[in-house]
Amino acid sequence: MGAMLEKLGYRAVVTANPLDALDRFRADPTSWRLVVTDQTMPGMTGTELTRQMRALRPDLPVVLCSGFSEGLGHDAAMEAGVSLMLAKPLLRADLAAALSELGLENGKK
Repeated sequence: MGAMLEKLGYRAVVTANPLDALDRFRADPTSWRLVVTDQTMPGMTGTELTRQMRALRPDLPVVLCSGFSEGLGHDAAMEAGVSLMLAKPLLRADLAAALSELGLENGKK
């Protein structure tokens, strides 16, 4: 995912787990322009990560990637504060379209 974002013109911060991502976010919430997360991760789901980040910064765009087998519904994701939900496997073109929809095309914003 990090490589895809960088090929689209973004500077990606990739973490090994959601708790590390949350710690980095808490250190400087205003420096983040976007979060792309998976739903199934060790220690915390993508929707829980979204809730905690959006509690600190309600305007933060969050893209959640999820496989169909994970049983997460669109309504539950939106209730958690997810901006857009994308199905895996994810193509770079799908990610680019989603970021464009959020007004974040080509890493310019």
